[in-house]
Amino acid sequence: MSSPAKRAVTALLAFALLSTSACGQDENLSGDADGPMSPERLDRIYRVLGENVVSGRNVWSFSYSGIDVTSVISVQFDRMRIMAPIMAIDEVSQQQKDQMLIANYESALDARYGVNDGILYAAFIHPLSTLDDRSVASALRQVATLAATFGSHYTSGELDFGRPAGSEQPEEDEDETERDEIGT
Repeated sequence: MSSPAKRAVTALLAFALLSTSACGQDENLSGDADGPMSPERLDRIYRVLGENVVSGRNVWSFSYSGIDVTSVISVQFDRMRIMAPIMAIDEVSQQQKDQMLIANYESALDARYGVNDGILYAAFIHPLSTLDDRSVASALRQVATLAATFGSHYTSGELDFGRPAGSEQPEEDEDETERDEIGT
């Protein structure tokens, strides 16, 4: 099997694993609970979806589909983030950095690659109050998938908007039909 084919299989397996491990758990979450997202609702969501949840004041650490995740919120500033560390940034090649920038534009969707204090993260950053339970579950899936597919497909797994005009084509074959349907 060629290298691009191996990467495709690896990405599909990672996405399938992350999707099926969370499958059914989302049913325990409401789509639109009353009122803005709160620390108490986040705690409940993280305890339903995560494993080995450890919480402190406005901070949670846990495992989601085998990926270590930390979430931090500020009620005062109405912000939240979900982060999964990937590796030290000085271990990331220039080609990987280029792929991350492309992914942040076309395939990472609501999650993003970012760097803080010398560590590369997959992260979701959003206003806290506007989230509902299913949006938080989606954010967790995206962050975990983005971390798991670093080095292969660099995707959050939810959707791919396609390559921007003028960017290089990927090595693997792609189904252009899906891209045509969303207008890219």
